[in-house]
Amino acid sequence: MEPKYLPRNITPELIRELVSEYPEHIPDGLARLEEARMVVIPESLRELKKAQEAYLTVRELAELMEWKLKHGTFRPSLLQLIKSNADKEVIESTKEAFECISKALRTDRSDDIERPINCLTKLRGVGPATASLILSCYDQSRFPFFSDELYRWLHWDEEKGIGWDRKLKYTKGEYEGLYEMVHSDNRGLRREGLDGQNITALELEQAAYVLGKRAKGLKPTKGEKDGDESVSEKRQTLKRKTANREEPDEEKPRQLRRSAEPKKPKTRRAGESNCDT
Repeated sequence: MEPKYLPRNITPELIRELVSEYPEHIPDGLARLEEARMVVIPESLRELKKAQEAYLTVRELAELMEWKLKHGTFRPSLLQLIKSNADKEVIESTKEAFECISKALRTDRSDDIERPINCLTKLRGVGPATASLILSCYDQSRFPFFSDELYRWLHWDEEKGIGWDRKLKYTKGEYEGLYEMVHSDNRGLRREGLDGQNITALELEQAAYVLGKRAKGLKPTKGEKDGDESVSEKRQTLKRKTANREEPDEEKPRQLRRSAEPKKPKTRRAGESNCDT
């Protein structure tokens, strides 16, 4: 990695330059999921926060999981586990997690992220990584998504030769460490730009994603379709490895929902795991 991109050296202006490139790395086939994750669901939560009743529905959670799987390792069983949660369970667990955050802000325990994570991981198919994605949608400036690229970039260790191949266990402890790294002032990561605006957790995530794509030699894909023969040879190899992915439908993002009608909760089957990656 070029020295200027190392976390201790990178400037807020360079981070925003990388962020501006992020949309160019999103294939057209993922546009609907990308808009749901980056725009529709966060806007919906912001509106609900005004009434102090923020929550997610099972449909929204499934959209987030589908987005996550198509950005990383595809494990279709996780999506099925997510969909097996009753709407009432998802609403109650996400509402409880968001309330924990609000209470922490009022009681000066703003760095207590263990409680909301615990609330969310009670749901089937939700582990620390997916929980962090939910929190990121709730507050994009504060909560980083536990992505491979962000974790590896902020834990870059040139002396030990550990970079984009760093192994992750996707534990709650790893996420707490990532959260601290994003917000700590003594890590060398400068967050305030020349315009006086702080870099957000979402901007760090997107910058790391671009750096990770560059490291793999993947060129921006804007304007390409998933089956386009003009994509690079490396990208075709990546597509062969993930050939079993389902293509998202072309349904337009729904309008912000104002309320939800909880369904009767389903009985949790014995032996089902809550963990994701």
